[in-house]
Amino acid sequence: MRPALLPLLLLIACSAAVPPPAPTPTATPATAEPTRYVIASRLNLRAAPDAAAARLGQLAINSPVAVLGSEGGFAQVRAGNGTTGWVGADFLAEQRLTLQGAIAAAEREAQASGVSASLAGWQRAAAIDGGDRGVLRQLAEAYEATGDAALAERVRRRLRWPAEILPVAPSRRRTPDARASILGSAGPWQVERGLVGQGPIGPLSPSSFTDHGVAADESWWVLPAWGPAVSASVVEHRIANLNECGGTLAVVTVLSAELGDGNFPLAATSAPPPASWNESTPTPARPRAEAEAVLLAALSAPPGPPRIGRTLSLWPEPEGWRAEGSWTLPLAEQQDCFVGDCGLGIGRWWLPDGGEAVLESSRRVYELFGSLALPSRDLDGDGRLEQISADGCATRIRDHAGEHLSETVMRCCGC
Repeated sequence: MRPALLPLLLLIACSAAVPPPAPTPTATPATAEPTRYVIASRLNLRAAPDAAAARLGQLAINSPVAVLGSEGGFAQVRAGNGTTGWVGADFLAEQRLTLQGAIAAAEREAQASGVSASLAGWQRAAAIDGGDRGVLRQLAEAYEATGDAALAERVRRRLRWPAEILPVAPSRRRTPDARASILGSAGPWQVERGLVGQGPIGPLSPSSFTDHGVAADESWWVLPAWGPAVSASVVEHRIANLNECGGTLAVVTVLSAELGDGNFPLAATSAPPPASWNESTPTPARPRAEAEAVLLAALSAPPGPPRIGRTLSLWPEPEGWRAEGSWTLPLAEQQDCFVGDCGLGIGRWWLPDGGEAVLESSRRVYELFGSLALPSRDLDGDGRLEQISADGCATRIRDHAGEHLSETVMRCCGC
């Protein structure tokens, strides 16, 4: 950020006896706050220049920060969302780290000191593009070389995930009174196909499709939160900025489909979808719109003060509706939270057909955005349900055991 230089205006009052003119003060230019970029795969933002200080959040790789000062190997920075804190100065650089640069550095480290020494380099490369299969294979080998077989297997599990099945970027719609939002919108929706190093941002021309791995005659399907897969129409292919900090460009495909009754997609594919995508799902007796109204009321009016900053996720199950909701905790309950509005409550409800909403569980999380569950579905056709969740940053897919498989690009700074 470059703050404007404000000239100093000297106002001189006049009287009948005019005194000698005073010397005009010289304006001191404001000191520029240099911009630096995070080059760690994920960097802790702390409350003080101390590795043991409270963590305020985490900064994604290539997030830009304004440097405000330094002390003892730490830099005081302001993140893109305005939060001020301290980070290790060694993890900041004047330029963003490209995927090619991260790969080259990891390869140099492996050649100079062995595969185990390249682990941090491959972690950075995977943080830049977690869908690059070559990077993930090298990352698994690096974990193996360090003796961490468990993490190596977690990465290989991601490699076994079908690359053509893509999570749909998170979306939400506001309620009519604009006091709450519902996860999932009527579209159009966006799927991410791969990162690119540079723009221009905007729709791709047909002449550039091949260069970006796009075909003119693609057929797409989306798997909705409930019901079988539906054929989707391509609205456009484009290069988009996926992060509010301006650090992540990708080729995306924008899709639309008729899903109806508040439904929304969880995943999309341009390959023939697995048979599990054609499976039917439960149809509760209570209409979705009525269930939404009942669950919003349960989320909005607990014992005590009304909840604010509310978000609701709901889906059908046999004989009723399931929901998760989040709300901003009152300031008095955020004493352990250092980032504004990051104290959240999350609750889980069951709404049986013909009955009232029941709060089954609740918990506190100290995050900017609470991750809410979406319906579990068999995305890859292996007969087991994947766990799907979304928040204000990303849509995430985990296997039946909770291990990470895929996610969309993080959309915010310091989530």
